[in-house]
Amino acid sequence: MPSTVRARRILALVGGLLLALLMMRLGFWQLDRADQKKQLHERFAARATAAPLSVSDSSSDRVAHELWRPARISGSALAPALLLDNRVRDGVPGYEVLAAIRLDDARTVLLNRGWLAAPARRDRWPEILPMQHLENVKVRIAPAPSTGISLAAFSLETGPGDISRIQRLDFPALSVALKLPLEPYQLLLDADQADGYDRRWLLPSPDAGKHQAYAAQWFAMAGVLLILMAFYGFRRSTPNPAETP
Repeated sequence: MPSTVRARRILALVGGLLLALLMMRLGFWQLDRADQKKQLHERFAARATAAPLSVSDSSSDRVAHELWRPARISGSALAPALLLDNRVRDGVPGYEVLAAIRLDDARTVLLNRGWLAAPARRDRWPEILPMQHLENVKVRIAPAPSTGISLAAFSLETGPGDISRIQRLDFPALSVALKLPLEPYQLLLDADQADGYDRRWLLPSPDAGKHQAYAAQWFAMAGVLLILMAFYGFRRSTPNPAETP
């Protein structure tokens, strides 16, 4: 066998093995992601049924580490009302309506009042009803909502009255813009509480099966590649009777 042909076969074999190893590595990574999602959902399920936490009676660190747990707050809403832009629901563009709440212990938290459809024209602003004093209101502790990647710097767009619009939720930048030391989490207003909008919250779901399916696909592709390599190598190594002198 010419040396160039042999070198090509060796390169093809090494390349195929490396590709198969990469596919298997991706399969194990998906299994690890599935395990992480399962553990996250188990923590959420445990916290979702826990007794409500009094935010005012708990330290900031404790509240921040109790994501998705029910809680209760008392305090007063501060101006301005905030509109988190580009929040689509059922194909309709809209906003999530946020309010900075000064708690009875003087800390400031961000309360998500729910989703509101946007007016047909961009230069028109929705009417936001003022909040009454909050007394033992039911909420759920949550992380900041995902707003995608933005290349522009954080900005606070001022509207009519006491309304402002933001493109993403950045707690440090928003704290500077509002001159308020916001806590690093949001609170979701329960659906049965007053002063809210559409509150069909997207809570964590046990979607580990998706990652397990991806893992099975990667393992299957690695297996097919190894079978093809073995078949190709066997055929090459078997002498052809027509070529035998």
